[in-house]
Amino acid sequence: MVNKPRGVIVFVKNKLISIDSILPVLLELKESHNISSTIVVSDRLTHEGIKSNVVICDLIRYIGSELYISRGINNALIRKSVIFLHLFALMVKSVFGYKIIHFGLLDVFPFKYIFSPFKRNIYFSQQDSFLHTHNKYGSLLGRSPQKNTPNLIGHNIIVFNGEKISKNKNIYFFGETRTRKVWIDYAKRNENYYFSKYHGGLDYSKGFVVFILSYFGELKALKDNKSGMLDLFHDTIEALSSFNVNILLKPHVFTDMDIVCNAIKDKENMNITYLHPTILSLNSKLFISNYYSTTLADAHSLNVPTIEYSNYSDLLLEASNNKSIGYQYVDYFINDNKKLLTETIKNTLSKAKNKSFNGVSGDDSGLLKDLSK
Repeated sequence: MVNKPRGVIVFVKNKLISIDSILPVLLELKESHNISSTIVVSDRLTHEGIKSNVVICDLIRYIGSELYISRGINNALIRKSVIFLHLFALMVKSVFGYKIIHFGLLDVFPFKYIFSPFKRNIYFSQQDSFLHTHNKYGSLLGRSPQKNTPNLIGHNIIVFNGEKISKNKNIYFFGETRTRKVWIDYAKRNENYYFSKYHGGLDYSKGFVVFILSYFGELKALKDNKSGMLDLFHDTIEALSSFNVNILLKPHVFTDMDIVCNAIKDKENMNITYLHPTILSLNSKLFISNYYSTTLADAHSLNVPTIEYSNYSDLLLEASNNKSIGYQYVDYFINDNKKLLTETIKNTLSKAKNKSFNGVSGDDSGLLKDLSK
């Protein structure tokens, strides 16, 4: 067997958070060790999510390629045959020493049986780069209990956020990935390109506000769970309208864009953006959301002030001790107080932007070295 890998194979989950967390590692492998990566996608929505996220899509092409193993095939028999052929080709690559990163997919049928002979080169990775506390409020948020860690077939585990994993495995405590210097430098190099291409009329160097959008439907966590998110959205639009600053609204995959476009149609300083949070954080004056978003962690880690303006239910407020459910990354938590929201935005915009964050270097875990062997 050849010791030097020709690349890394990454099986992503059905949410973009997994690929978003591992991409900085793959970027560092590419730029520091000339190791290319193949991103394996089996879910249509994930594939479409990658295409719509312009920075992630471009970055995947830069560090390697995406392999959508069931691309555009409606016939079930043909689709299964094509998937099998793709998996067989990936198995052959594994024979020649390719390293494999996954987020749980390789622990289920049929992947478990196809790739189990390569346990030494299989790395199970945590899905999220940051440690979020919102998961502990699962029942109050209307979420199902989290499943236990699967019976991992690989010998290695990649840890980003310090969570304890009691497994008899080789564990790499790598740390947060989107605070890596290589990742931030990549964002800085490409910032002008993305703003020129997608926001040509915006002088981004003067700063702007990023409004992280969400789902407008029923949300159990809110006091008014049926229309609460929509009311909060309109309150925030109204508050932001009183300031002479550019506003970039970043939608969630489930955001009703008809509602958004109708709300901002007469507001020249408000535009939709699909740029990555790291790109946006470089010159943003403020990030704001109507419910805790993991995107706030990206902004906060790069010294951008964050506001969560929401309307938690009494039970959730009591459980969270009147704080945000993601309080580590929220500078100002405002619960159902429009006046305070406007005052907080005003005070935040009047302050000078904090010194930019240059990023973390080095790898005491040895992950990059072992992936590039």
